[in-house]
Amino acid sequence: MSGKYLIEIRTGGRVKQRLRKIMHDVADTFDVRAAVDPRPVPHVTLFGPYDTNKGYAVKDCLIDTFEDFNAVPYRIDGFDTFRDSNVVYFDVVPSEELRALRREISRGLRPLCDDYSRYDTNYFHEFHITLAFRDVGGQLDDILEYARSRYDPQFDCYASRITSLRGQSMMWEWDLPRGEYLTSDEATTAQAWEKTEQALQRHGSHDDHDDLVPSPSRFERLTSRWKARLSRNW
Repeated sequence: MSGKYLIEIRTGGRVKQRLRKIMHDVADTFDVRAAVDPRPVPHVTLFGPYDTNKGYAVKDCLIDTFEDFNAVPYRIDGFDTFRDSNVVYFDVVPSEELRALRREISRGLRPLCDDYSRYDTNYFHEFHITLAFRDVGGQLDDILEYARSRYDPQFDCYASRITSLRGQSMMWEWDLPRGEYLTSDEATTAQAWEKTEQALQRHGSHDDHDDLVPSPSRFERLTSRWKARLSRNW
């Protein structure tokens, strides 16, 4: 197994199928295959890609972090772009829990890892699910207009599974609602997903998505990061 490591949230069930349908449609319409070949895996990246020679310490750090969370809501809400990197994406509106989870992961992993991206050091992360990238070329605006004219993705979701990968291969997953470690074989079974959904019903609440946290202003970002540095939380 080779390649860099990655920590991500993978969508499941009906939402995964809906996102895959949109991804395939855009790929076929504009002949942009990078996001769907060999198969589309809708996900929210939390940290990485990165390298490390401290794999056991990384795993222990992640599990210690994950044990503090169970119901972590977020919302998929429309489309947007990263123009500097030529990416079209499904916009993800985080909750305070998701922001806290990602910050804890970043704070714990950075001392243990090498060659991670600059954005992994950002106090405010731009949560997203990639729709098209890499081979977009000059079609960025056309893809965005096409996606917005045909689809309006609005899904209330939970970060129920956190996946640890190397390259494109799943190493293991953590089931947040159940608080359990899953091997790659265990994680992909229908029975495991059913248990995850049942546990989520116990931990989740009808108002979990009422207080999501859109991207703050530049002033709010600077102020929050400054306060975090003063308190040595970043």
